[in-house]
Amino acid sequence: MQASQFTSALETGGFFGGILAGIITDRFSSKIRIQGNPRLLVASVFMFLCAAGLHVMNYILAASTSQMFVSGAGFLLGASMFGPISIYGIVASESFPAHLSGTAHAVVALAANVGAVVAGWPLSWIAKTFSWTGVFFLLEILSGASILLILVTRRIHRTSKNKKD
Repeated sequence: MQASQFTSALETGGFFGGILAGIITDRFSSKIRIQGNPRLLVASVFMFLCAAGLHVMNYILAASTSQMFVSGAGFLLGASMFGPISIYGIVASESFPAHLSGTAHAVVALAANVGAVVAGWPLSWIAKTFSWTGVFFLLEILSGASILLILVTRRIHRTSKNKKD
């Protein structure tokens, strides 16, 4: 029962996180003028929240933690994981010519799904070797690396507001 509640909270958070990511990036993009794609800064905030959620999962939750708190952590984790996935698809669509935007989004979605499938074996090996603490710590590090990569490379490609075929 507890695992299914956590999974439901994670997926529900993902649903709302994807919608929230779209709303926030639309408002942020229309009001803020920065060099690079402003949507990626919003993605980095979501990734920071993801790292925070992983930290909570790793160091704060215990067997005695209330199910409501565990579900809340799952909701936060889901929202912060699925939000950037939506943003990356939008950024890919905006970065390519209009006639290739659907293909660009599909390639990003494919990469995300392949990554989710391929990650199973290495993460299970790390869990077996170093326990789940090692898995969550590694995922925190990778979230931080994603944030750093977004911030360092945000000026590489400027997105044109007037998209042409």
